[in-house]
Amino acid sequence: MHFEEEPNLHRVRLSKVDLTKAPVTPREARFVHLLILHLRASYKAKKFGMDFDDEEVRADIKQFFSRPVPFAVWKKSRRFQDRDFVKYVENALEGSPVTPLF
Repeated sequence: MHFEEEPNLHRVRLSKVDLTKAPVTPREARFVHLLILHLRASYKAKKFGMDFDDEEVRADIKQFFSRPVPFAVWKKSRRFQDRDFVKYVENALEGSPVTPLF
């Protein structure tokens, strides 16, 4: 919802970003962290019986975190997540290659 309305967040979707020249902004970090929290809530809901396609979710995780901005935020925020959730995301990242959309 916010993404399309916020031009300051366009780098989140880019596959090529030089974070050395232009580090992740606080706004980008906050947005990605909100998405991580949403993913964590979905992960927890699945543990309580919510049904969703694991392979599709894993592909989405791999695709999203293959981008520089989301991956940089994940590397910093994963230490604040519970071990099971981190393992779930890390396993998805190690899965088979997914073709990026952007």
